[in-house]
Amino acid sequence: MTSPQEKSGFGAWARKVPAVLKSMSAFIFPSVDREKKLSQPPQHALLKKHKALLSELNLEVHDDHFYFREPRSFQEKGLQIELFAEARSAAPVDILAAPDLQKTEAAQAWLRQQRNDLSGKTTAVLGQAGAALKALTDLVNLASEQKWLGKEEVLRKKYLEFPASLSANEALTVARTRHKDLLSSLSRAKSDHLGKKLKELGNSRLNGRSLTQRYTQTLPFLSSTLELAFDIERSLEHRELDQLLDTSDAQLAEIVNGLLKDSRTALVSRVEAQLRELARRIRTLPHVELLNDAAIAATVAPYYGGLNRALKKRRAKSALVAVEEVAREAKYQDDVIKLNEHRSAYADVAAYYPTARALKRQLVLYVGPTNSGKTWRSLNDLAAGESGAYLAPLRLLALEGQEELEKRGKATSFITGEERDLRPDARFVSSTIEMLDVERIVDGVVIDEVQLLADERRGWAWLAAVIGAPARKIIMTGSPDCVDLVKDLASYLGEELIINECQRYNELKVADSPMRLKDVRAGTAVVCFSRRDVLRIKSQIEENTNFKVAVVYGNLSPQVRREEARRFRSGEAEILVATDAIAMGLNLPIAEVLFYTIEKFNGEEMVELSQSDIRQIGGRAGRHGFAQFGTVNALDQKSLGVIRKAVQGQSEMLQPPCYVAPGHNHIQIISSVLGTNSLERILTFFERAIEFSEERFARSNIDDLSYLSSFVDERLPFLDVKERLTIASAPVGVRNETVVGWFLDRMLPAFRDPNASSDDYEELDDLFEAADRFSHEAARHQLELRDAEDYLKTLTVYAWLAYR
Repeated sequence: MTSPQEKSGFGAWARKVPAVLKSMSAFIFPSVDREKKLSQPPQHALLKKHKALLSELNLEVHDDHFYFREPRSFQEKGLQIELFAEARSAAPVDILAAPDLQKTEAAQAWLRQQRNDLSGKTTAVLGQAGAALKALTDLVNLASEQKWLGKEEVLRKKYLEFPASLSANEALTVARTRHKDLLSSLSRAKSDHLGKKLKELGNSRLNGRSLTQRYTQTLPFLSSTLELAFDIERSLEHRELDQLLDTSDAQLAEIVNGLLKDSRTALVSRVEAQLRELARRIRTLPHVELLNDAAIAATVAPYYGGLNRALKKRRAKSALVAVEEVAREAKYQDDVIKLNEHRSAYADVAAYYPTARALKRQLVLYVGPTNSGKTWRSLNDLAAGESGAYLAPLRLLALEGQEELEKRGKATSFITGEERDLRPDARFVSSTIEMLDVERIVDGVVIDEVQLLADERRGWAWLAAVIGAPARKIIMTGSPDCVDLVKDLASYLGEELIINECQRYNELKVADSPMRLKDVRAGTAVVCFSRRDVLRIKSQIEENTNFKVAVVYGNLSPQVRREEARRFRSGEAEILVATDAIAMGLNLPIAEVLFYTIEKFNGEEMVELSQSDIRQIGGRAGRHGFAQFGTVNALDQKSLGVIRKAVQGQSEMLQPPCYVAPGHNHIQIISSVLGTNSLERILTFFERAIEFSEERFARSNIDDLSYLSSFVDERLPFLDVKERLTIASAPVGVRNETVVGWFLDRMLPAFRDPNASSDDYEELDDLFEAADRFSHEAARHQLELRDAEDYLKTLTVYAWLAYR
């Protein structure tokens, strides 16, 4: 019967294993038979048969092989040693049993041949040892050298004392080592003596056994010249060293210069050849025409200073890279000069918004801590007019703004980057701040959380709203630390600013002692800063208490976040676990804020929350109308101390700059100046070169935009650069590889090149078909939940693009 393993081929191969192992064992280890053979003594009959000849030939048998040993006496200038050399035959003794050596005459001839071969080997070794010993003896006994190394008896004791008898190989090794040491000592002694004589020659000096000289020489380079420093080295032979020692002081300089002349000529020739090639390659660099020859020579010079015979090609390569960088910088400076010719078109930020500048606007700021009614009052002001817009930092706040305005009897549309709820005849709009319409004139605009002017990434949207909102009344709400920043902008705009200070409706307390997670009370919002922590804390609370838990974090879809906020607001869920998304004024009945941690990942590392962040988040506790006071707590005493210091402390005033993002006006100007349609190059130039007329403004952080721009350039070259700017501005979130993948591989190809066949693109059908993966009622595990969140984020990006 055939086993399953044999059917699969595994059993057939397994049957071969013993044979394979046997063959490998035979290959790696000697066989048993071979081991026995090695342990047996030579065949006595063969040795006895040729005993007399072996003795005559001085051949001995050891370990199954013939050995020949040859002695020799060495005598030279008082040194007497008994040397011996030994050689072993390659063939074993058993070879005498071979058929062709059965006859005595043949065996004896073979033995004599072996003896002659072995004798030749021993003679060669003995000769080499003797020659080495003689050279050593000659050097020790050379009277002319003894003056450099010391007394003769000292030298003989150090270099010529050997055991009375030693092998030729040992004698050869020792003699060569001592000879080398003796020559080195001799050379060093001569070099030290000569070095003293060469000091008077200036640059020329002896370094070990090398003559060196430093000098400078002017060499042509392009149409300019380079003054280069050279280190010339000339390694001296013993004969040349002796020649210099025997030279009179008057002739020494001439002979040294003669020895260095050839090295100098060869090095200069190599440098000139390298410079010619470098000049040829430099002429091919882009923008090199902006550099004069003197600038190029000055850039190259540092790479050709202190040259010596070890001149490497990498010097030329490094010099070329340096010139290329200087040329690139020259091009940049030239472009900046051209850009400054258009300065009037971009330097004055206020001028970006002519519609707003044509209005006589009034600025109103409601400032105060959380839960002080700032937004409520600002919406009352807004509803007093006939038209207006509420600009929120979050979609959920924009939705609340729509609801609040409609409570005040104002039909209000709802607009975000990904959602539209357009009401017929609505003269009010509630939207995320990025959706500001700078052309439609209205009576009033509310700009919520205006302290975000200081945010390096999103602050540009608040700046655009404060400066560019086309409304007769600009109503702002913000934390106490934004007052100076808003005053500064009002002064810049020359517009009236009214500041209304708001006080918190109820007291905000810091708990006396930390709280354990299992002891949370109804109405508590547990704040952490990662999706993983949100879901883990939710599970822990539900496992250890009878409370139902709602969650709010960034990756949730807007619809889910609304529903979770509704559940907590209505009491269906008694506990809220959320990220700092709740810090921006969501109207939630939070009695107590419990900080799970006071550290947050900023994209690069974990950092402690600022005092402003702690006040903003903690201030959500004790919502007016829901609780008499609010409580802020933590899980440990150390964190509680930091929170207490923040809540009781004073706000540090935010200071300029405010941030400006690249707009279509910047793109058009820079594209014209650079002569390029590359969005990536234009944005790079914006980040580096754009300067504003006022120091209160700075360039916004556009890292994500710049990252996506290279892909948009590559895949949508047929689109206008302004259109590519819009597409690259999509809220992709470049750290989410799944969403980035959909954006690059599906959404970008969906933009049709009018000159290309539709077959060149993959359709977006699979993006929607992916929804089938989530057709069951709930996520079965965390990985599936994360996939669903990524998929929803992808659809959000799709909707954002579709609306544009």
